[in-house]
Amino acid sequence: MQKQCKTTSPSKSTASEPKIEAVLLANFFLPGLGSWQLGGKKRGALIMAVVVFSVLMAGWSYASSLSSQIDAALDIANDDAFDASFNSSGIAFWLALAAVAFVYSFIDVFLLKRQQKKTADR
Repeated sequence: MQKQCKTTSPSKSTASEPKIEAVLLANFFLPGLGSWQLGGKKRGALIMAVVVFSVLMAGWSYASSLSSQIDAALDIANDDAFDASFNSSGIAFWLALAAVAFVYSFIDVFLLKRQQKKTADR
């Protein structure tokens, strides 16, 4: 008779969980991807959408502001239009929203990881 050695193997949930370093690195390059990898697919998708939309809107605001500035620069007699075109743009708002979503994406990764740890301890 052969004796069978019992080896303890990690559970499937532990083996399939990504390492926190990989999650944070993925989240750094695409905010929301870390939450997605930890199982918060809706949360991750929402964060990704907010960041991508904010950056696109900031780019669009900058492009329209730049267009106005070029038009004002070509009209030499209209110096006030040049200043007003840059100050009226919503670039700061959209970049601030993207920055807040970026920071929140790391907070969300922490919250999801903590939630997973609590459920695993039960």
